[in-house]
Amino acid sequence: MSRRVRYSFDSSSLIAGADKWLPVEHFPSFWERMDALVAEDRVLISDEVVAELTRQGSSARAWCNRHPSTHVSIDEIQAEARQVVAQFGELTKPGRGRADGWVVALAMKRKATVVTDEKPTGSKARKRPKIPDVCHEFGIPVIPMNRLVRDEGWVF
Repeated sequence: MSRRVRYSFDSSSLIAGADKWLPVEHFPSFWERMDALVAEDRVLISDEVVAELTRQGSSARAWCNRHPSTHVSIDEIQAEARQVVAQFGELTKPGRGRADGWVVALAMKRKATVVTDEKPTGSKARKRPKIPDVCHEFGIPVIPMNRLVRDEGWVF
């Protein structure tokens, strides 16, 4: 039996999906498939991502609020977050999304794949790392939302 992939979502992928590419009023079948992933306990969203969606006024916040079972308290992932910050402290600097380190820490803790629309910098420089760079350093799989659609075999 193959392992069912669990996903730790970054706000960038949820915002791009809900507010730009796949708004629920035009693509309800996409969000129904996301609901099915939730029902299978395969969607993980840190409380910091939920807070970020709220601060940014994203319509993805409503979807997240309908699925509180996906929310993971940052208290549960403190040890992993300390590891991430020890190597990539820039993820927590002002001007950065507050949730980035928590997305990676959650994936680390729950052995999940990170879903983000961020692009890697392509360097190992620690000055301005993006989530894909950090995931690569920790050996965590990272994909954009469109890859999740392909990997899940969804056809619309």
